[in-house]
Amino acid sequence: MGAQILPATAERFDDVETMLGPKRGPDAIACWCLTYRLGGRASSRLDAVERRDAVYDLCSQSPSPGILAYLEDEVVGWSSVAPRSQVAELADPKKYPRVDDVEPWSIFCLRTRGGKRRQGIGQQILRGAIEFAWANGAEVIEGYPLGSTEKLAPAGVRVSSRTLALASDCAVSV
Repeated sequence: MGAQILPATAERFDDVETMLGPKRGPDAIACWCLTYRLGGRASSRLDAVERRDAVYDLCSQSPSPGILAYLEDEVVGWSSVAPRSQVAELADPKKYPRVDDVEPWSIFCLRTRGGKRRQGIGQQILRGAIEFAWANGAEVIEGYPLGSTEKLAPAGVRVSSRTLALASDCAVSV
């Protein structure tokens, strides 16, 4: 069964919170997918409520900060996707050089809900993130797969064979 992919809007914020919010209670600190978007320093200054509010504000904008994946009526996935200029951690041109003058869109977080992994949902989320970027004017799309085995320069990210398989299954060059 295929996942339905929808923008992460303020109207769907309960589902965004399910995917990104803290699991140990509303006062616990969770990433909320802000570390890359705002930068590590800026993100670390936010308490739990401020993080939630920051993501709600992003979901109130157009385009939304990412996409949600649903199986039937249950949220099962998330991906953060935005123009690179809106992602503070990708702003360093020495670490992340541009190939040309075209503003790339970046897919920098992809999450499948526990209990739903290894069912092909990650591939559907990645395809949905790519389609979302194209639909919002992207000419170039980049991604930063994180895994645990190989280190890639210059970004210093680690890529697992599973992550590479996910990208290649979606016809993405890595």
